[in-house]
Amino acid sequence: MYPDILNYDQVVKVTGSFKTPMGCRSFLGVWENENGEQVHDGRNNLGVISLNLPRIALEAKGDEAAFWALLDERLQLARKALMTRIARLEGVKARVAPILYMEGACGVRLKADDDVSEIFKNGRASISLGYIGIHETINALYGNQHMYDSEALREKGVAIVQRPARRCRFVEGRNRLRL
Repeated sequence: MYPDILNYDQVVKVTGSFKTPMGCRSFLGVWENENGEQVHDGRNNLGVISLNLPRIALEAKGDEAAFWALLDERLQLARKALMTRIARLEGVKARVAPILYMEGACGVRLKADDDVSEIFKNGRASISLGYIGIHETINALYGNQHMYDSEALREKGVAIVQRPARRCRFVEGRNRLRL
């Protein structure tokens, strides 16, 4: 079965209501319209970038300081790529995709000359930064160990995951977007 159907209860538990997931690593959070009503249909994700953490760790060759520097470089590159996707939508008129923007497929009915970028702001749409391979990253940096057996390695894993999360919150606040 499709994983989104199998995880219906978990989606409701985590988010408070069901959202139709996109069947991939991107996910839409809770969003309320101007009347305070939660809206699920017609929302979207503008794109996904995934950080390959094991590759960064391998490039760092076991040097933790080098890993953090490389991770920060890749986060900056990912931010630039995500912002480029968003910038590409500025000035795009609804008439370029009438079924999406004028006939309601995106949950709105814009006029032909309306700018579509406005419907993606204030958390209505998301854009995603993800990662893969936290366990493999720990192994590449600190040796082939089970991070689950070591509190210190688990803490390092959490610190690695927290870096992109903090960066996303910063970008969200500055850009009226949901990352």
